[in-house]
Amino acid sequence: MNLGVALGSLGDGRGDADLLGQAVAAYREALTERTRDRVPLDWAMTQVNLGTALSLLGERKGNADLLDQAVAAYREALTEWTRDRVPLQWATTQANLATVERARFGLTRDATHLDAAQGYLEAARGVFAAHGADGYLAIVANIQAGIDACRG
Repeated sequence: MNLGVALGSLGDGRGDADLLGQAVAAYREALTERTRDRVPLDWAMTQVNLGTALSLLGERKGNADLLDQAVAAYREALTEWTRDRVPLQWATTQANLATVERARFGLTRDATHLDAAQGYLEAARGVFAAHGADGYLAIVANIQAGIDACRG
């Protein structure tokens, strides 16, 4: 898990797809140890980290399949990171899904991805506002600006 975090940070910071690919592999390996049965919340966190690495890699490579895999990883995480159980983590994952959907729009120009992104973002915004998470609301505003720019 720690290796994935380090590789993902380096890969993102340097714009290095090879390092991001190594991060994806490290997270997948971590999931063999951090199983849902043994440590469900840690498993969900690893799924989120995998989703983020896949999302970054998919954007860098312009690869829709990688973005689809990111969505799948985030959705897996949400089976444990539920709104009732861990609302802020749930909302963060919703914001991550919004970012991936915006990236999917960038590849396909299919407006349904922007609509999906908007739905995820509104869900996240509601939870962050209810919890007074102003820092997260600033992130949501940033993502919203990206969606609005795509809509032109």
